[in-house]
Amino acid sequence: CDPYPYVSYIDTPNLDECGLGTITRTWIATDCSGLYSTADQIITIYDTTPPMLYVPADVSYECGIGDPGMATATDNCDPNPMVTYIDSPSLDLCGLGSIIRTWTATDCAGMSVSADQLITIYDNTPPVITAPADMSFECILGDPGYALASDNCDMYPAITYSDVSDLDLCGLGTITRTWTATDCAGLSSSDVQVITIYDMTPPMLYVPADMTFECMLGECGIATAYDNCDPNPYVSYIDYPNLDACGLGTITRTWTATDCAGLSTSKDQIFTILDNTPPMISIPDDMSFECMMGDPGIATASDNCDPNPIVTYMDYPNLDPCGLGSIVRVWTATDCSGLMSSADQIITIYDNKPPTILAPADASFECVMGDVGMATATDNCDLDPMITYTDYPYLDQCGLGYIIRTWKATDCAGLYSTADQMITIYDTTPPMLY
Repeated sequence: CDPYPYVSYIDTPNLDECGLGTITRTWIATDCSGLYSTADQIITIYDTTPPMLYVPADVSYECGIGDPGMATATDNCDPNPMVTYIDSPSLDLCGLGSIIRTWTATDCAGMSVSADQLITIYDNTPPVITAPADMSFECILGDPGYALASDNCDMYPAITYSDVSDLDLCGLGTITRTWTATDCAGLSSSDVQVITIYDMTPPMLYVPADMTFECMLGECGIATAYDNCDPNPYVSYIDYPNLDACGLGTITRTWTATDCAGLSTSKDQIFTILDNTPPMISIPDDMSFECMMGDPGIATASDNCDPNPIVTYMDYPNLDPCGLGSIVRVWTATDCSGLMSSADQIITIYDNKPPTILAPADASFECVMGDVGMATATDNCDLDPMITYTDYPYLDQCGLGYIIRTWKATDCAGLYSTADQMITIYDTTPPMLY
């Protein structure tokens, strides 16, 4: 009836959230009289094309990951496909190495596409290290400080040091300390610190007090020394004597303490060598000699200082003209320093023996006395004892008879002996008559 019936439709969608699924389109044809007919058309909405994914270029970063960019995706169906990524790191303990970032674009239909981006984490910059300032210490190493280090990657780079020593036997000189900072990547930097060990303080020296000795040097003590660096400074001495020929006077002992560095301190100790004790003298006993002095012995002496004191004597005689009497022998011992001791020895010279006299033989003379001879005498002391005589006549008026001549020998000491000689005067011749 109606050459141009009105055609319309009604859609009944059965779509998911992505707009995919089916739509049932019911077509309706209505004629002019209002009569209509329907027929269904199934429209299927699908997506078989995955998104197009555009990942950033591979990137490298020093120390830590930076902004590696963002992948983008387009899709024929989904205007905003979802872009995600998963990292697969291959990093060492320092956080260096590579990360494979796998980007994935997924459209609303769940169709996806993936692509990898390589992110490299590296460290090409060594640490920056600052050694402590050069330092000097007296005697021994003190606290030379600690180096400071910073690194662009490693917050705590390892700091170590090695020493090259140029010290002498005393432990003095320099130590070259090389500080090294090493980051986690093994990159390192070094800085040098010079440490000087010196000694400018000489030892402290303590010497014994000045001393006085009699005769010779005794125990005079030992000096001691202390040093800030050397635990055993060397102590020595030199003696400068100012002694006379007897070994008396003064000795200046100069003590010197020298430490290992050659620094030294000197002080003097004065020794006085004196002699206040005179010698001891031992004299012979008093002695007596007949006629003349014999060997009265010799005095001896000992001295605390002088091994050979000089022994002398002086005689003070009190003798008569015969050489008899006493002699006071004053013995004196003198030591090298001039100190003296004296003692007296009494020597007695005596004569107790009278002379021995020999009278001439008895003699006879006719008429008158002739030469009757001369007595002789010897004496132990007097070489020439005096000889005298005394006559005792027994004569008659004619001068005849005998005479007793008593000879007397007297020595210088007045001792005497006598001997008698008989002298006979006779007459046996008668007169001559003319």
